[in-house]
Amino acid sequence: MRIPPVIINPQPSDIVLKISINDWIYRRWQISKNYSKLIKEAQKEITIVNAYFFPSHKFKQQLVQAARRGVKVRLILPKISDWPSYILASEHLYSYFLKHNIDIYLWKKSVLHGKVASVDGHFATIGSFNLNYTSYQQNLEMNIDIMSTRETKHFDTVLNELIETGCERIIYKNFERKSTLRIKALRFFFYIILSVVANMSVTLTYQEDNNRNKFYSLLRLFGALVFFLLGLVGAILPVMPATPFFIICFFLIYRQVLFIKKIKM
Repeated sequence: MRIPPVIINPQPSDIVLKISINDWIYRRWQISKNYSKLIKEAQKEITIVNAYFFPSHKFKQQLVQAARRGVKVRLILPKISDWPSYILASEHLYSYFLKHNIDIYLWKKSVLHGKVASVDGHFATIGSFNLNYTSYQQNLEMNIDIMSTRETKHFDTVLNELIETGCERIIYKNFERKSTLRIKALRFFFYIILSVVANMSVTLTYQEDNNRNKFYSLLRLFGALVFFLLGLVGAILPVMPATPFFIICFFLIYRQVLFIKKIKM
C-alpha cells in the first residue's frame, strides 16, 4: 500500500510529512531510493547523522559527486559505539571521504543511535534507517520525511549545536598520522568481514534456486552455521552484538526450509 503525504496546516508554510519504508518482505526500498535521489539533487548542503555507517559503493560515490558539485557534505558519526568493530570498519572509509572534501564529525558524549539527514535547508528525514547493508536489504525500516523550510531550519540549528558542543572534527592529516599499521590492519580486517557478511547474507537470502542446482542450498547451510558461530562470539565478547548474526542465521534457515518445501511440491 502506498502511503500518501500528510499535509498539516494548509498555509503558505505547509509542512508535508511522508512515511517511507524499507521492507525486504515486499521488496520496497523507498528510504534507500529517497536518500540517493536527494543526494544526487542536492545543491547546497547535506548533513547526515548515522549510528552504523557502512554505505554501499554507489552511495559513497554519490556523496563524493555531491562534494565535487560544491555541496557542503557533513557526516556526524559515533566515536563511541555498542559495536566497536563497526566503528573500525567505518574508519576504513574515512580517508576516502576526507580526501574528497567531505567533513566528518564524531559524536563523543555518548553512544550515538541517531539516524537523521538534512538537505538544502528544506528537507529532513528521521527514523530507524542506517546507511548500511542491513538496513538496505534485510531490516524493516521506517523514516518520516519532512518537507518544510521552517522545520528543516530547526533540524539544522540542532545539528550545528551538536557539532559545536559535542563533536570532534576529523582532520585528514591528523587522522593519517595517528593511523598506525596495526590500526589500519584492524580497520581493513573488520571492513572485509562486514563486507563479506553483508554481501553473503543478502545473496544467500535472495538467491533463486532450482531443482537442478544444489550449490546455493549447501552454501546457505554453511552460511547459517558461520553466522550462528559469529552470533555466539558476539554473545561472549563485547566487540560486536550477537543479535544481527542470529537474525541472519534464522533468515538463511527459513529460506532453506522454503526451498525444501518447493522441491517436495
